[in-house]
Amino acid sequence: MTTVEKEAAATESAEHAVDEVEEAKAATEPRAALFTRIRLAPRTFARRVEGWSRRRKTLVLTPLVLVTIGLIAAATVLGVRIHDYDDVRAARGAALAAAETNVPKILSYRAETADHDLDSAANLLTGDFENRFRTLIKDTIIPAAKQHQTVTTATVVGRSVVDGTSDSVTVLLFIDQSTTSKDTPQPRLDASRVRIHMDRVGDRWLISGLEPV
Repeated sequence: MTTVEKEAAATESAEHAVDEVEEAKAATEPRAALFTRIRLAPRTFARRVEGWSRRRKTLVLTPLVLVTIGLIAAATVLGVRIHDYDDVRAARGAALAAAETNVPKILSYRAETADHDLDSAANLLTGDFENRFRTLIKDTIIPAAKQHQTVTTATVVGRSVVDGTSDSVTVLLFIDQSTTSKDTPQPRLDASRVRIHMDRVGDRWLISGLEPV
């Protein structure tokens, strides 16, 4: 037997002796027994496996390896799903905050600054909804606002997320709108619910649709 082999055998013998001492101690100290068995289980199992035949090792260890691989795969999938869930939750929060801030801007304007107010608001939109909004304010809303000296202010009084992904979120807003004009100097109050579609464009959440409900 070589020196290395002698040292390995001595180390194994010492570890075995320590295990026997700890097992004996655990037998006399019930509270420590469970923790000792758990800690010594890998060594005990390894010593038992060394005495098995090759066939028995194959029959017993192969299923264990497959189970271990399955557990690792399941943990990986779970980790990905948790990451995706965190992304969606963050997206829903960011989209809801953007909708609450920006929707009042597209519904609020003053006659004397309607061009600037609504043109700036259009930059908060995206896609076909932006194109239709720009046509509407140019052809209808701004001329009517100037003619009637309209002032309207929208305020969000309630909000919730309907559904969403990491790139697209639908929210529901409850809005109070106060409007005055030269014909009706006393404020007229209107309450409404609107479904807002928000899309992520780069690092911004833009409005891609608005539907009264």
